Amino acid sequence: MFKKIIAALLMCIASVSFAKETITIIWPFNIGSNQANTLRAIITEANAAQSDYELVLDNKPGAGGVVAANYVIAHPHNTVLAMSSSFFIRPNFATPVYSVDSFTPVFVQATGSPIAVLSKRYSEYKDVPLTNETTVGTAGVGTISDLVAANIPNTRRIPYPSMIAADKDVMGQHIDLSTDFVGDIGGLIESNSINVLGITGTRAIGNMKPLKGFEKLVANYGIYASTEMPDSTVQALHVLLGKVNNAPRVVESYNRDHLTPAAMNMRQSLEWFKDQTKYWRIQAERVNK
Repeated sequence: MFKKIIAALLMCIASVSFAKETITIIWPFNIGSNQANTLRAIITEANAAQSDYELVLDNKPGAGGVVAANYVIAHPHNTVLAMSSSFFIRPNFATPVYSVDSFTPVFVQATGSPIAVLSKRYSEYKDVPLTNETTVGTAGVGTISDLVAANIPNTRRIPYPSMIAADKDVMGQHIDLSTDFVGDIGGLIESNSINVLGITGTRAIGNMKPLKGFEKLVANYGIYASTEMPDSTVQALHVLLGKVNNAPRVVESYNRDHLTPAAMNMRQSLEWFKDQTKYWRIQAERVNK
């Protein structure tokens, strides 16, 4: 009996010694989106690559990312936030909201996801009347789709609960235009349900051509921690995610969103974080005038 007790104690000690620390990646948007699937691929690769951390995915939707961001702030030691460029945009529009200064970058995932300007009524961008009578559906105030729409001069922006909802009203010709991620409209394009008038970014994708003046209005993706998370944990996660970011299944998922995987060290990530904060604040200030 004594030997069995000792053996049981040793097993308990061993399990405690080798227990993984659980880190939850919080995603604030559609949990069925390709962006969420990319996170699943990253998590699978990261968990298989080491034994120190167990990464898991959780969904905290609401208020364009505000609910998720504030959840991470409230749970700084075991959660991180995965988000698009809306992470930088939303705080310039919404109240109450989080401060970007409450976060630090863990890892820059990928950059350059283009957004398309869509219409059923018009087949070319040059044919769109740039007047207040022309309506553009967006995913709501404080989103990148709203900022893209704001770059279409003199038109009237209409907020929707999602890009999909706006696209449906475009197809029904209840509104003139909408803006949506190129990676999310493949089915609409293949079925000829909608016309792509142009895309943001600098490179053409098939027959979709870049729009002049929209070059920098692309979505970038990153993972962020509260500034209260220990530096050692942030560094360890940065290294781990860097090791798996170019895994085939991860890159394949990025390709669906026309993203370019990033390869930034921590110093470069911090500089990128500062640049993104400044750039999207300037864009928001221009819209808010």
